[in-house]
Amino acid sequence: GAKSIIIILYQVLTRHVSRFRKWASPKAYAILNVIEQVAWGAVAFLGIQANMKSCSGTGCVLSWVVVVLAIILSMVSTLTAFITISDYRYFR
Repeated sequence: GAKSIIIILYQVLTRHVSRFRKWASPKAYAILNVIEQVAWGAVAFLGIQANMKSCSGTGCVLSWVVVVLAIILSMVSTLTAFITISDYRYFR
């Protein structure tokens, strides 16, 4: 949620706004993207675990939607983490 928005905002601003470029760091991008991947993976795992324990009604459907979205975001975050780590190693 908010953590992801802050991380994306940091990356976009430090790449595209000259005023914030002094805080740009490929190493920070790599670390933040790895944290993002782990966090979304944890959300998916905990959501599945909670749904298997008890799930009923509309809340159950919404909870499974969150799990599916978390899995998708985890997969996308894995790709971005791989790319930023590769960039960091290449441009070091």
